[in-house]
Amino acid sequence: MLLGFNINLNINDINTLKYSLITGLFIGLYSLIDSYGTKISLSSISFISFSFILSALIFIILIKIKDNQNIIIKVANEAKILFFIGGTLSFLIYIIIVWGFTKAPVPLVSALRETSIFFSIFIGYIYFKEKITIKKVLSITFIIIGVIGIKVF
Repeated sequence: MLLGFNINLNINDINTLKYSLITGLFIGLYSLIDSYGTKISLSSISFISFSFILSALIFIILIKIKDNQNIIIKVANEAKILFFIGGTLSFLIYIIIVWGFTKAPVPLVSALRETSIFFSIFIGYIYFKEKITIKKVLSITFIIIGVIGIKVF
């Protein structure tokens, strides 16, 4: 949320706040669904496999509805390797995350999952030459404080 705010409060900041809270709501919901799904399926791998297959089917249906079928051809021609590497890494990382739900409380796993923002700031700095601003430093600080706070309290 912090990264989207400007010094002067305006309608864009209100929209930033609104969309950040909605995003937080969805993150909370999918964290609860992942935790519950993993616990009732008794297997992180089977739950995530089913989730990925269901997501792929929904994606195909949405592509058909939107009549945007050339996206599949474009990915197959231009980004096949990236698609498979990214998909495989996403699958493996997601298995680790939902396995974490079987070993630790949901808030702790969710907080650790969202530390990816911390890493994306540094990836942007190293590979894309983005500047690390005071907002980014404050965001990293709040993330670290949040993770420590959840563990301590």
